[in-house]
Amino acid sequence: MQTALSQVGGGKIRSSGGLSAGLAVDVAVRRDGQAVLAVPGDGIVSSLLSVPVKGDLPGGTGEGGSTGQAGASGGDPFPDDGILDGSQHGIPGFIGTEAWPCSEGSVRSFAFNREATSDAMPVSENVATMVSAVAVAFDRDDELVAQMRSPHGVWWAGRFHAFGGDAETTDTGHQIFHMAPAGGLACASCHPEGGEDGRVWNFQSFGPRRTQSLQGGLRGSEPFHWSGDMSDITTLMTEVFSGRMSGPPASAEQADAVMSWLDQVPVVPPPSVDGGALARGKAVFESEAVGCQDCHQGSRQGLAGTFDVGTGEPLQVPSLRGLAYRAPFLHDGRAATLLDRFGPAGGGDRHGHTSQLSPAQIDDLVAYLTSL
Repeated sequence: MQTALSQVGGGKIRSSGGLSAGLAVDVAVRRDGQAVLAVPGDGIVSSLLSVPVKGDLPGGTGEGGSTGQAGASGGDPFPDDGILDGSQHGIPGFIGTEAWPCSEGSVRSFAFNREATSDAMPVSENVATMVSAVAVAFDRDDELVAQMRSPHGVWWAGRFHAFGGDAETTDTGHQIFHMAPAGGLACASCHPEGGEDGRVWNFQSFGPRRTQSLQGGLRGSEPFHWSGDMSDITTLMTEVFSGRMSGPPASAEQADAVMSWLDQVPVVPPPSVDGGALARGKAVFESEAVGCQDCHQGSRQGLAGTFDVGTGEPLQVPSLRGLAYRAPFLHDGRAATLLDRFGPAGGGDRHGHTSQLSPAQIDDLVAYLTSL
């Protein structure tokens, strides 16, 4: 599977392949255009990879960018899988850096050597099997900051800075969710931080499907997936994690641990919205004549049911929490914006009686939905 980034703009989604590795669980872009990706490893070991960005996406439109074949200093080709062997490239210990010239600046890889020890990270000898990068960012001086789950701390300015205290980082649900099995994909690959990747995936068996956010938890929203084909979390883990993703068999206890971990993942706070528009939109949303709350109700603003709302097939009612950050919308991503959802793409009055609303009322309704 290739690491890829998507961009929504002009009503279309453009994607570009990156390095041949698992899908990134976090991405940071430096001001000079270099993108660093945190890629899940074999469960609790992960790598940080960085690639040059041309234009809007890694690799741009296919001209220049990182191809995995850029010439490296000393004549060595940059490895196809983007993972470097620190012993061959002078990368000390668990984490190190080395830069190679290529057509669009440089390619830098941060690699963990599971067998080595390092003065830069003075921790116990078995920590090599416990390194896990969960988030990346650049500070104001363009220094890479990588948060590690275990050992508990931050890699910044070329050094590892341990967090104080004796924080317990062992969590079966978190570990399984971030485990990259034989298929190379972790749950977190498509659901980073329990959220979603902004992608529409085309499945041979049932067509395009927009990745859904899992933030706020799943308990009580069964059955799962857009089509409701997964009756419960154990079925989902068996069919998807163990089957489709080639992961190990998961027991009912392990499946419930994943569910419990997701219950603790908060929804991203919504952006600020004009108070007047929010109040007017809330009144429209709660109006019996419009009927939004017939399906979108409760703390999750959802409903555990499958209905045909005129968008092509019977579908599960999704939660509306965190909707502001979840473009494109609907099960197949056909609506690039929330406003588009109330156009022809939305299914008409089978999907809420909105045809009688004025443009101003639609704008207010969108403002309210953005605030959820």
